[in-house]
Amino acid sequence: ISYIFWYGGTSAGYIVWLEPYLGAGTNSERYAEKGLGYSIIMSYPDQLLADVPYRFFFDTLFISVEILQDLKSRGIEQFDKIELLKVAF
Repeated sequence: ISYIFWYGGTSAGYIVWLEPYLGAGTNSERYAEKGLGYSIIMSYPDQLLADVPYRFFFDTLFISVEILQDLKSRGIEQFDKIELLKVAF
């Protein structure tokens, strides 16, 4: 059994947003037409305080020009990518 959680945290390690992934049918209806990656990434800023600087890290699987432009339009201009390392034991 495995579980997937989408989460956002502070640089101090505190989790401020946590959402279990329950399958593609559980995407935010607000962003449903944009796809899973867009829905996940853009649902997170909906939970954040306005006028606070944020730095976003997300897997390159989800990066698109549209996502970067839409985050920038919300005032979030710092992005970093991560590469997921998958290890089998």
